[in-house]
Amino acid sequence: MASKKFLVDIDLKNNQLTNASLQNLLGNPATAGKQPGWIYFDTGANTAYVWTGSSWLDLGRYYTHATPGAINLPLGGANVLATLVTNNEGHVTSYTTRTLTLADLGYSAYVHPPYTPVNQTLSGATVLASFTSDAIGSVTGFTTRTLTAANIGAAPTVHTHVLTDVTDVTATKDEVNYLDLSAQAGLASGMVLRATGANSMAWSQILNDAVNNSLTQGWSSNKIQTELNNITSAISGGLIFQGGYDVATNVPNLDVAPSPTIKKGWTYVATTAGLFFTEQLEPGDEIIAAQDAPTALTHWVRIQKNVDVASETVIGLVQIATQAQTNAGTLDQFYAITPLKLKTYVDTRVVPATTAVAGIIRIATQTEVNTGTDNTIAVTPLTLATAFTNKLPVQATETTLGIAELATQAETDAGTDDLRIVTPLKLKVYVAAKIAAIPGVGDATETTKGVVEIATQAEVNAGTLDSPYAVTPLKLKTLLDTRVGGYAQDVGDGAATAIAVTHNLNTKDVSVTIYENSTGEEMEAQVVRTSVNVVTVTFNVAPTAAQYRVVIKK
Repeated sequence: MASKKFLVDIDLKNNQLTNASLQNLLGNPATAGKQPGWIYFDTGANTAYVWTGSSWLDLGRYYTHATPGAINLPLGGANVLATLVTNNEGHVTSYTTRTLTLADLGYSAYVHPPYTPVNQTLSGATVLASFTSDAIGSVTGFTTRTLTAANIGAAPTVHTHVLTDVTDVTATKDEVNYLDLSAQAGLASGMVLRATGANSMAWSQILNDAVNNSLTQGWSSNKIQTELNNITSAISGGLIFQGGYDVATNVPNLDVAPSPTIKKGWTYVATTAGLFFTEQLEPGDEIIAAQDAPTALTHWVRIQKNVDVASETVIGLVQIATQAQTNAGTLDQFYAITPLKLKTYVDTRVVPATTAVAGIIRIATQTEVNTGTDNTIAVTPLTLATAFTNKLPVQATETTLGIAELATQAETDAGTDDLRIVTPLKLKVYVAAKIAAIPGVGDATETTKGVVEIATQAEVNAGTLDSPYAVTPLKLKTLLDTRVGGYAQDVGDGAATAIAVTHNLNTKDVSVTIYENSTGEEMEAQVVRTSVNVVTVTFNVAPTAAQYRVVIKK
């Protein structure tokens, strides 16, 4: 593939490099003599590489946001989070739940010891005679008896038991037992009567919210709910996914009038693009409540999903180029140049142009072009054309280059007009007549008619001979062409990429400009001065018929 060689760095003056491609290679090339920052595109790996000076850096690696999927996990009552798994970016990928028990909270549940079931029917005159119980008040045995008329014939005697220590719960045949609770001191809501021995009972409180470890007392439902609420509060602030958030319509309401029930750690994923308070969100972005009842943008943590590497068309992340990378000028996307590195680069690269060194050059004024004595400034086509316009139309004299009228035969024969010029024919006629009229003729001078010798091209170019030498129109044209010559030619046939242009200016000291005929826009191609009379221009793609025009100037 043809290329144009640049002996100096290219300064684009803050302009963009558009429609550019990296050098395409298959595999890492040899790095001998290469500077850090050398970059190419690997057609096999389909990625770009940059040479760091010691290894190749893959520029195709970039961050890909994980997409674990939406999670909607309601937690309430005794249903709590059991496990939570996240990836390296902190996104939840899986979870499990469990149901809290009193054992989880450090409390042992009461287990009643096994007993043989009792199924005894008491009816008619069959009544309970006695029963026994164990230490926790469970019935372990009983007997029955049969009432007789004698047992119930006498008027009943009221037998009152004060239950400070019940030792007699067996009524006699003449007694009817009942409990007089009015005399019981220390009774409270929630107390029950239980057996404390084989023949004793006592009041006991089975509900006690103040105890944390008891085999005989438990908590009320209010106490249990309070403890569950404390557990829920203890795990608040962790990431709890609440679902999608329609930013465009603010559903659910997180912006205009946020719900005060929002808790720290509640997480939402944007499903549409729009402003969240004053910040733009895109689909896939995450917002996490940083406190309970958030009401401002600062109360939320925003995680953007769509941050990409910056390019000519995408706003994103860039890396500041080193001075060496700036000087090399081979990096394109992802790298940015600071003002300091750009100034350092320009200060060390921009030098004045000379006949031997390419560099910057000042445009000459019209007066400087007309004078023609300064060899360190450049002439534009306009100032050059103006200089020729000012010089050529003037009347030619012996000391001034200009134009002159052709003399008639009569004017040639008269020999009195020093402004008109004589053609070879008229001169031949005149000389022939004079020679025929005189016996002998000498060399012509400025004051004497005579014979002249036609000067050679070298003599004309040297410009040191005077009379009796004469200059022909061809040699004069040749001299002028070598001093101010130029050549232009249309190129392109739709097939050739390397085109030789023959200019016949007899020198390699020519400047070459290429422009597109249809637009007049100047183009850059590879230019080689093949010989003193030929310039070869090479294109990567063969130009169409007469697509470009090549202009060659001395």
